[in-house]
Amino acid sequence: MKFARGVVRLRIPILIAALVLMIPSLFFMLNTRVNYDMLTYLPKDMETVIGQDELKKDFGKGAFTFIIVENMSVVDRYPEETDS
Repeated sequence: MKFARGVVRLRIPILIAALVLMIPSLFFMLNTRVNYDMLTYLPKDMETVIGQDELKKDFGKGAFTFIIVENMSVVDRYPEETDS
């Protein structure tokens, strides 16, 4: 209850502090770059990165690749789970 009374009593300084802190947060938010390509963080000799580079070289794209296969059994889809 004391906290609530303090917030109500100090509402103007709290609002001013929030507005002042919003200015740098907006500046940093607008100037932050986000890299969604997770492959840039992997080593260049990793099979995934090598395959990605081959797709880019051959087809001009490679970030998102979908393979649609019909009539595939579960064993063909997940062979590492059936090797036990």
